[in-house]
Amino acid sequence: MSTRPTSEGGSPTIPSRLPPETPDLHGAYPRLSAAEIETLSAHGERRFVDPGEVLLREGEPSTYFYVLLEGLAGVFEDYDGRRRLIRVHGPRRFLGELSILTGQVEFVTTAALNAGEVLAIPADRLRGLALRQPELGDLILRACLIRRSLLIGSGAGFRIVGSRSSPDTQRLRSFAARNRLPHRFVDIESDAVAESLIRQLGVTPDALPIVLVRNHEVLRNPSNAELAEAAGLRAHGPQEEVVDLIVVGAGPSGLAAAVYGASEGLSTVVLDAIATGGQAGTSSRIENYLGFPPESPGQSSPSGPQSRRASSARASPSRAKPANCTDRMAITWFAPRWTSRSQHGP
Repeated sequence: MSTRPTSEGGSPTIPSRLPPETPDLHGAYPRLSAAEIETLSAHGERRFVDPGEVLLREGEPSTYFYVLLEGLAGVFEDYDGRRRLIRVHGPRRFLGELSILTGQVEFVTTAALNAGEVLAIPADRLRGLALRQPELGDLILRACLIRRSLLIGSGAGFRIVGSRSSPDTQRLRSFAARNRLPHRFVDIESDAVAESLIRQLGVTPDALPIVLVRNHEVLRNPSNAELAEAAGLRAHGPQEEVVDLIVVGAGPSGLAAAVYGASEGLSTVVLDAIATGGQAGTSSRIENYLGFPPESPGQSSPSGPQSRRASSARASPSRAKPANCTDRMAITWFAPRWTSRSQHGP
C-alpha cells in the first residue's frame, strides 16, 4: 500500500516551524480512545509515514481512513498556485471528512508534517464497521458532518467563476450548495483577482462560468452531471446492476422508503435529479423524521447519514424513466445501469 506523493499535484511544502494543533471545534476533531483505536486496529494496519507524505489528495477519492498515532498531519488548501495550511491534527485524531463515508473526492489535501505513524483502514471496511459499531460510527459521522460544514464555511474546495447574474452561474452555485459541496464563488464583477485569473487561464467571457477543480483543471460551463462527476457524486460500479428496490425522488419520503427497504435486506438505489434531502435540504431543523438523526440540521441531511448506515445506495444527479418491458419494470440512469427485479414475473 502506497500513498506517497506523485508528480501530479506534488507534495505540500512543510513549514520549517511546526504550527500548534488546531483546537477541537464543536466536536469536529475528537480524540479516539484507546479502546476505539483497538477496535479499528483489527480492520487495518499500522505503518510509518515520512514528512510531506500525502495521505489524502485533493481531487481523488478516499481509499483509506487514517488515524494518526504519532506525529502531526496538516490539511492544505490549494488555490491560485498557493498552498495554505488550514488545519493541524495530532495523535489519536482521524483524518479526512465526509468524503470518506460518501465516496466523494477529497476537497483538500492532507499530508504528514513530520515523521509519524498512522493506522490505515480501507474505506469500505470502515463503512461496514460503522454499521456494526453504531457508537463509534456515530462519533465518526458527527465529526465528518461538522468538518464538512467547517470546510464550506471557510470557502475551501473548488471555485465557481462567473457573473452572479448569469443563470448558469446560479445553477452551478445552487447545485453545489444543495449537495453540500465545499466551494467558493468568484464574482467577476466584484473580485479584483477574477479578471487576471480568467486571462491567465485563457478563458473568454463568453465561456463563463467556469469551475476550477483539482490541479487547476478547468470545466467550462459544465452541466450538473459533469460537476457531479468531478466531485465524485456520481455512483460507480457495474454498467448494469439488478437491485431489489429503486426509489425515485430523494426527499424525506424517498429517504424513509429507502431506509425501510434497506433495513429489510433489500438492495436499494435512490435516484434524484439534483440532491438528496428535497425540501429537507433547505430546512433549518428536522425533528422526529425517519432517516434523519434526532434534531439534525436540514442542511446536513442531504449527505444521507441514515441511508448510508442502512446500506442503501444513492446517486445524484439522476434521471429515471420507465422502460418498455413485458415481464419486469426497469428504470434507467442515463445509460442503462440499474434495473429493479421483476414485479410482473419471475
